[in-house]
Amino acid sequence: MLRETYVIKLKQSGAIHSLFFEGSGMSIIENIEMLVKPTVESHGLRIVEVVLAVEYGEKFLRIALEKPGGTLLLDDIVLMTQLLNPLLDESKVMQEHYILDITSPGAEHPIPLDGLDLYLNTYIQLTLLQAVSEQDVILGTLKAVDATTIHLQIKQKTVSKTLTILRKDIKKASTAIKV
Repeated sequence: MLRETYVIKLKQSGAIHSLFFEGSGMSIIENIEMLVKPTVESHGLRIVEVVLAVEYGEKFLRIALEKPGGTLLLDDIVLMTQLLNPLLDESKVMQEHYILDITSPGAEHPIPLDGLDLYLNTYIQLTLLQAVSEQDVILGTLKAVDATTIHLQIKQKTVSKTLTILRKDIKKASTAIKV
């Protein structure tokens, strides 16, 4: 059987759709985020994305979390599952049967461009709209972010230097693994 996945909402894309909920005002994703965010943040974690998906005929509510400045542990995932499952069930925000999947976004995951400031001192990859120094993909450590620019510490051979990049020139960003 082929695996069929219908992603309903990815936080990074900003697209909001509703598969299981018809209502006015906020989408089901926004309702879920608003409901679980205080619990998640009270444990030092951050929501990276919320996805509603159908896989092999089963409905999944997937919540990807990360621990700013640290590593998301299996104990964190178990705890969040234990806390969020009854919270979601009691709220009735999901009217149909679903499987709750609390997960990590992975070592390399997209970063919303409006959320770059949350990734200071993180090794990231930037894809630029226009090449800088003949490169349209740059790897480095994010050192500073302001309204119009970011500062990325890069290493060229053995020399470390800081690049200033205009935010409007960034096509996309993601976390990266330093090799």
